[in-house]
Amino acid sequence: MKKICNIAISISILTVLHLCLASCDKEVQTPQEPNVVTGSFVKQENSVKAFLLENLESGTGRYRTNAILTKDSVERARSLVWRAWKKANLNFDEAKLPGLPQFGDQTVDQFDWFIPKSLEGEYLGNGQYSGKDAQMMFHWGYCGSKPSGGYPVFVYLHGSGAVTNEWPNGYGFCKDWGRQTAGIYFVPRIPNGVTEPNGFSLYRWWQKGKQYIWNRLIRQLFISSYADPDRFFFFGISEGAYGSARLSTFYADYLAGIGPIAGGEPLNTAPVENSANIAYCLRTGSLDDSYGRDVITKYTGEALDALEKEHPGYYEHWVYVEPGATHTSVDYNQTIPWLNRKVRKHYPKYVNWERLDQDGIYREGFYNLFIPDSGRPSDRRKYEMTITGNTVDINVVTVKYTEIEWGEKHGNCVKYQKDYTKVSGGKIRIYLCDELVDLDQAVVVKVNGKEVFNGMLERRFEDMVNSCAIYFDPSRLYTSSVEVDY
Repeated sequence: MKKICNIAISISILTVLHLCLASCDKEVQTPQEPNVVTGSFVKQENSVKAFLLENLESGTGRYRTNAILTKDSVERARSLVWRAWKKANLNFDEAKLPGLPQFGDQTVDQFDWFIPKSLEGEYLGNGQYSGKDAQMMFHWGYCGSKPSGGYPVFVYLHGSGAVTNEWPNGYGFCKDWGRQTAGIYFVPRIPNGVTEPNGFSLYRWWQKGKQYIWNRLIRQLFISSYADPDRFFFFGISEGAYGSARLSTFYADYLAGIGPIAGGEPLNTAPVENSANIAYCLRTGSLDDSYGRDVITKYTGEALDALEKEHPGYYEHWVYVEPGATHTSVDYNQTIPWLNRKVRKHYPKYVNWERLDQDGIYREGFYNLFIPDSGRPSDRRKYEMTITGNTVDINVVTVKYTEIEWGEKHGNCVKYQKDYTKVSGGKIRIYLCDELVDLDQAVVVKVNGKEVFNGMLERRFEDMVNSCAIYFDPSRLYTSSVEVDY
């Protein structure tokens, strides 16, 4: 894919997008409380809300306070912080998700959001833009009765044919699936469905303009009263399969699972290592050989088999090459029922993160890891964390890909060899809580086998607020952190 290089990106928009992905590290002084439990909760909540709102608006800040939490006050403090986060989002000036209608009637379930032209403007073709924001229309609504924990959310990404066909076809598929599986269905229309003869294309679900939408969607769904934040799924057909695979490597820490259908994203752009802790369902026909989809699907299954053998219980997957099926005849109806049984894991003690960019954007935080001096790295690094007892082991390596199998009739590489080299020279912050380690005992951190920290960690209110700003996730309001050089 050729990189989009002719879109001027404004600093203000990038700041908002960046903040959706992670918080900055500039310090913001806040009222000092000796202990959040004995202090005024109202005062703290207002202070936290103001900080979180400022963070959403301008990206300034790292919350600072000397408030220390007792173990039995953690859940009360989490409730306070999450309540403040909800209020900050409600006061944040942006388009909100419309009221949740019943899905299946386009007179009531069709809406639109706009992508700022600095990220992706309205494209007219031949390198020309209208100067207007790009419009992403979408169908959205609920099917069936709401489960006690909230609806699962299925984001369906359509294929790269003519948008006038692909979007309504996907809408029809989701209406059929919704009759069988209760949930919220979000069915977007790609804003600029064009691919130029020279390869230039805005028809990609992982590009920065679309990331702007996914960050808003996840953030708003997670504070809603109707969605289950532990049952969020990307899935799609053809280009939507490629998109969901790419997005899984970027947003795995928010997902319960993914469901690419009739796809096969190369493993250098969608490393399955990042899919530890999520359910991975990939189905492709054995006769679907364009771009090597059938072969890449096979190699994806083999890679996941090897990872599951090495890390039992972490790489749940169902990768299936359907005999005799073509690109359009593969069974579309198996994915949703399989995904619907999956629930996101809280506080995993194993994390594998190959940190790659998506259209020039890097995540700064992934699960409980955070790269404080991020920016644009000079090399591609993988962070692998294992927590055993009170010891946090992290291996940091660079990753180099070498093409080893070229699909002659496909016109692209279908298999790569990975080579890893241990590195030194970096900084990493690890967020922790009682669900991950025993904070009443000393915590040991090792990086590439070398002990870089050994000591007690306090339960700090500021860590809870800062992790909320970074991850915007109710299950990642961490109480402690340790930042180390390696």
